Amino acid sequence: MRRLSTTLGTLAAAATLAIALGGSAQAQAQVRAQAREGEGPVVINGRAVFGYHGCLRHRGLAKIENHSDNPVIVTRGPFCQFGSPVAVIPPGHYGFVPPSSSILV
Repeated sequence: MRRLSTTLGTLAAAATLAIALGGSAQAQAQVRAQAREGEGPVVINGRAVFGYHGCLRHRGLAKIENHSDNPVIVTRGPFCQFGSPVAVIPPGHYGFVPPSSSILV
């Protein structure tokens, strides 16, 4: 009886892990498929943003991955309006941007 409960517990843990990792693989496949179609996302701190065009605000240091077809422009201050660009991240590249900046997609 003890061996059976141990086996069932192991199987349940393996099934839970497979489901959790399967969703992650599915999301990555979706990102790759959309990138091939030319509608790639801009990924900000691990969160993919699809089909957005405009200004995004963030707090703290941010890692930006540009999987889109257009450059991503980073400016100081809110609403993408203050001063010249702090950084320009070309398609297919990534970069780290300073805190309290805006991201123009």
